[in-house]
Amino acid sequence: MAGTVARVAGLLGRSVVVEDPVGRLISGSPEARGENSLWGLLEDLSLRASRASGVDETRRERRDRYARLPDGYLSVPVERWRVEDREFFWTPIGTGAPAGYLWVDLEGETLRPEDVVHLYWARRVLESELAKDRVRLETELGVRGDFVDDLVNGHYGSVDLLLQRAGYLGADLANGALVLIVDIDDFARYLERRKPKEPAIQELKRRLAEAVRMQTRQLFSNFLLGPRSDNVIVFLGSSEDTPPEDLPEKAQLLAKGVQRYVKGLLPDLTISVGIGRNKRNPALLPDAYSEAEVALEIGHRIHGPSSVSTFEGTGTYKLLFRVFQENPEELIAFYEETLEPVVRYDSRYSTELVQTLVTYLGNDASTVRTASDLYAHRHTIRYRLDRVSELTGLDVDKSEDRERLTLGIKAMQLLGRVPERPTSFADR
Repeated sequence: MAGTVARVAGLLGRSVVVEDPVGRLISGSPEARGENSLWGLLEDLSLRASRASGVDETRRERRDRYARLPDGYLSVPVERWRVEDREFFWTPIGTGAPAGYLWVDLEGETLRPEDVVHLYWARRVLESELAKDRVRLETELGVRGDFVDDLVNGHYGSVDLLLQRAGYLGADLANGALVLIVDIDDFARYLERRKPKEPAIQELKRRLAEAVRMQTRQLFSNFLLGPRSDNVIVFLGSSEDTPPEDLPEKAQLLAKGVQRYVKGLLPDLTISVGIGRNKRNPALLPDAYSEAEVALEIGHRIHGPSSVSTFEGTGTYKLLFRVFQENPEELIAFYEETLEPVVRYDSRYSTELVQTLVTYLGNDASTVRTASDLYAHRHTIRYRLDRVSELTGLDVDKSEDRERLTLGIKAMQLLGRVPERPTSFADR
């Protein structure tokens, strides 16, 4: 790749930089690096052709540039961005979904016809080079994905074999790891709505996996990543620059960074992240994955899309969720015994008893603070709470009954049984 890029720069007589489909600057001509260079400016200004949302549409212009040949014309699409007092130019590499992007530093000059010819053939050659890299990457991701599958399912044989296979893939898991799962929200609904073809689906998953890997590399030197279906699993190991006690905090930084990056790269998608606890015994890595999976599922059920949840932060939710996994009828029965009458009443009469109860319990049973939060008179709050007691048979003034109501609210959230609003006044 480096040799090809250098030859392209030589033919054009200008600095060039190659960006891959997920926004990494992967190669540049020698003069494109250094202070005030094209590479440096792209990094400093966070400019990426793969996510044009960072530049206002009024400052972007795209048109085809032409070169006349004896038997016709050649054309190359070139986009110009005006950022601050500079102009930047790039052209997509390949046809259809770009295999990458070629940035060219014109330094205030225009493209000559011979430059268009050089760009045309450079795009073809670079497409071939990037295709080789893509095959290598897909093979590597496939190998990593197979190992991660074996690891999370406990099919890795002995711990020694686990560590050996991880070592082959560049990760040291001898001191265990923390697991982070990046999951596409409502992916099935997205596929149903967009109806993309299988190659487009695989390309989207590949771009997500590469985006997660790129963000992880910025924070961690010891990690193992593998794509699975509609999510990406990352095992984050400790290292000299990341001691075990720093793993949870840095994992949350990674989660937020991945969400921001994917929002710019794939604006039609949102992702949620589940984070397990750090397991210092490599034999417990399947448990670390299970915890991250529980955190992800609870976060999605409680907070909806774009959530970041940790296993430690799920509190009693994880206990109720285990009941739901092992015996869902038991959790449903508990919900029906506690909060269902209130939810049914709210749905029928368009009242706000559930919201009032949630706010009241969150304010340590203070009617004054609840009234302030809900912009209601405290007598109104008292009336609503008395109505809750009538419907449930549980006294909101008794701590034991409040605990049951709190668990009932959490069961409601896990089951997705929020009150429905009437569609019209006649439904009340």
